[in-house]
Amino acid sequence: MGGRAKAVTHEVLTSVSDKTREWYYAEGGLYLTAASRKPYFSWKKAMQALLDDPDLQRHRDRPIPPEAVDHMVRTLSELHASLSEDLDTRRKTLF
Repeated sequence: MGGRAKAVTHEVLTSVSDKTREWYYAEGGLYLTAASRKPYFSWKKAMQALLDDPDLQRHRDRPIPPEAVDHMVRTLSELHASLSEDLDTRRKTLF
């Protein structure tokens, strides 16, 4: 995986989790197709595993080792690909 613009910490994940929950449930979010629903909740589950880690909770501002974050990032990439497919943003047109 390439370098990340900002260190991933427990604090960062908590903020992302809170913001996506609010976006999804309070603001209406984006309608998830059957194809994208599974990758969305897989990503949230992978993130929740990090949020529930007692060591990471004790050291909220310490960067999480990249190898611990990689699974979550892969699930996020799968969600991105699925949403791109749903929205047809990867289709190349000639005109």
